[in-house]
Amino acid sequence: MKKNLIKSFALACALVFAISCNNKGTTGPGGSTGGGSTGGGKFPAWYLTAEQQQQDYIQPEQIVFRTSSQKKYRIPSIIVADNGDIIAFADDRKKHGSDIGLTSNPIDIVYRISKDGGKTWLPEKTLLPISKPGLDANNKGDPIAFKALNGDIIVLAIGGGAYFNAPKNPSILLMTKSTDNGQTWTGWKEVGKDIWTKKPFGSSEFAKANKGFVASGRGLTLIGKGGNRRGRLMAAMLVEKNSGGDGIVSIYSDDNGETWHAGGIVKNGGVGVNINEPKVIAELNDGTIVMSIRNPQGRNTGHQPRLHALSKDGGLNWNDANGSPDVASAWNDMGDSDVNAEGVVWTREGEQDKNRIIHVVSDGTSGRRRGLGLYLSEDEAKTFRQIKKIEQDNLYCCYSCIDVLPDGTVIIFYERLAQSGSGEDLVFKRFNMKYLTGEVYSTDWYKAVKN
Repeated sequence: MKKNLIKSFALACALVFAISCNNKGTTGPGGSTGGGSTGGGKFPAWYLTAEQQQQDYIQPEQIVFRTSSQKKYRIPSIIVADNGDIIAFADDRKKHGSDIGLTSNPIDIVYRISKDGGKTWLPEKTLLPISKPGLDANNKGDPIAFKALNGDIIVLAIGGGAYFNAPKNPSILLMTKSTDNGQTWTGWKEVGKDIWTKKPFGSSEFAKANKGFVASGRGLTLIGKGGNRRGRLMAAMLVEKNSGGDGIVSIYSDDNGETWHAGGIVKNGGVGVNINEPKVIAELNDGTIVMSIRNPQGRNTGHQPRLHALSKDGGLNWNDANGSPDVASAWNDMGDSDVNAEGVVWTREGEQDKNRIIHVVSDGTSGRRRGLGLYLSEDEAKTFRQIKKIEQDNLYCCYSCIDVLPDGTVIIFYERLAQSGSGEDLVFKRFNMKYLTGEVYSTDWYKAVKN
């Protein structure tokens, strides 16, 4: 009887604590903007309670976009809106399934919204206008989503010849925007013409203008650490060098996606190492910006180290971990099976308990694009360690993206071998900190949402 009374008292205390937290605005987790207070707002019913955070939480997976012989999906992108809604984007590649630039067949970008932490999803919608066949601005693919500091959701896509049919059919950067948490959108328009005419494309190294490919997924919004331009949106493009091979150019917008500019370059991944799709993933506490880079050396052998580059001036210049300019370093403790992937700031020292960056990547050692792992850095992206194996190495997994919900739970959205047996299903999963690291995410850090 005494034990039952103690247990009941503990549960009551946890409930009162959770309710008290649910009635105040608090500083939030890292998320897609790297943390910060939302001011007013409320806590949705689907947030994990203080008691739930004490236990492992693994939400049942959802196949958000299911591939069949009649409809082929690819390229996951995910973002958490200010009101807590989750918006998941993908390429609708109709029946053909081909990459943008490899085909003149139409590709549309579609999305679904979850209002309950990813448990259920509203019906699929298309970001209008509908694409038309061709290699021009009427056709687009590979979305990357940003959440601006004012709550706008911005999505970029690449059209025209993209990377496979340019410069004969120039690459075209397109943008659409929502000011109401993804309910309505402005419609696609061309942005970023300045990228193709200014340095580094004007230099001898990168003079093959209008051939660039923005890596899909989730983009970064700077919050002003270390004197960075607060509110700057950042991403990166794969480009072709005059000398052959691939290079990288970072891009940025200081007006919520209306105009885009070229930043600094990454020429290669070090001696004998090529580079591929880049993703700007994190703003560290001292203002350093981290770029995570696909390593194509694993194309035939499977497991190779993930690559990265660093910028200390808002993306205008990039260097490796030793300070050498225009090249990348290896994260030798995080594998990469030649795939697009990304990380996100989860918690920050001074805002929560300590620094955590979490990264998702297909990291299998049994072949190209096998398995899926979650990796954690607690030293500001210097090193990573695997904390969970999400999919085993015998299973085909491809592109992946990641974000953090306002209750501190981590969400991932990734490509996995379709249940139909051909192509990729796009899968959503959600976990809490207790399951991932054994630590407990405090309700003091819960982030109120805006109505």
